[in-house]
Amino acid sequence: MGTDVFALITKWEPMVADVRVARGLDFYREANAAYNDAFLAAQAARQPTPEPPERLLSYAVERTYRGGFTFVAAGRYYTLLRPRLPADVRTPVSAFLDMVYGGEPPDDLREDSGVAADSAVFYAMRPETVRLAHARAEAVPWDAFSEVAEGIVIPEMAGDRYTPDFESASPAMDTQRDWIAEAAATDRGIVVVITW
Repeated sequence: MGTDVFALITKWEPMVADVRVARGLDFYREANAAYNDAFLAAQAARQPTPEPPERLLSYAVERTYRGGFTFVAAGRYYTLLRPRLPADVRTPVSAFLDMVYGGEPPDDLREDSGVAADSAVFYAMRPETVRLAHARAEAVPWDAFSEVAEGIVIPEMAGDRYTPDFESASPAMDTQRDWIAEAAATDRGIVVVITW
C-alpha cells in the first residue's frame, strides 16, 4: 500500500458542514471506498471499470498527486533547502512554502468545524487563506528560485530515493501552487488529504 495524496478544491461551507456532522472526514472516505468497491466489483466481473469520478463530493473537485510519498518528502527537502537559500529568494519562497510545508500548516477545517484535527489532513485552507497563499505564491520569483535551488546540494538528501535533489522535489511544490491557484480562481477552499 502506498501513499495517496488528494486535494479537494471545495466550496467551503458544505465541506465544513459535512465534517461537523460526520465529526471528521469519514464521509469522504466512505465515498472513496464506494468508488473503489465498484471498481473492484467490475474488475472481478470482467466488466468495464468505472472511470475515477472528478467529484466524489458534489461540492468538491478532487485532484490527485501521483507519487504520494514524494509529495511528503518534498517537504523534508524544502526544510533542508530553506536555510541554504539567499535571503532575497528565501523570504518570498518561505512566505508561500511555509504555509504548505511549515511546522504548523493551516487547518482551517478544524477551526471552522470545531472538530478535532484529522490526521489525514495535510493542510486545509478556507477561501480567505487560499487567497493569501495564492498572493504569496504569485510573489515568488519561481525562475530565480529554481535556478538557485538547482545549484544547491543537500548532503542529507543525497541518498533519499524520493527527493534527492530540487528537480525531484519541485513537482510537488509546483502542484500545490497550481492547486491553490485553482482554488483561488474559483473562490474555494482546499483540503489536502494524505492516506498512508
